[in-house]
Amino acid sequence: MGRSCFFLAAVLLATVVPPSTSFSANTDVTGLNTRTGHYNDDVPYQEAAYDPEAASHFYQSRPIASTLRLAEIVTKTSKFAIDTLLDASLKREDKMEEQRGRELLAM
Repeated sequence: MGRSCFFLAAVLLATVVPPSTSFSANTDVTGLNTRTGHYNDDVPYQEAAYDPEAASHFYQSRPIASTLRLAEIVTKTSKFAIDTLLDASLKREDKMEEQRGRELLAM
């Protein structure tokens, strides 16, 4: 069961960067343009500078995108969690470990 919790935590952490975030040669994973030092429009605030008002405005102004992203996260993590729990209950964790790892990376 320890591996199941680890994989689930990794999935949740992997959802921090939305898949719609566009990256270029000058943009890192946080949305920071390393050439200009400015953040793009795909992030609500600068890294390590949490602003609850900016985050609220950012996500409220994108209700469809936010809802679709939430649905995607819930669907993928739920499927992964259910599959992992089934592996544990069917005592096939070791056999399925590599496949679950590939699934996790694909998320």
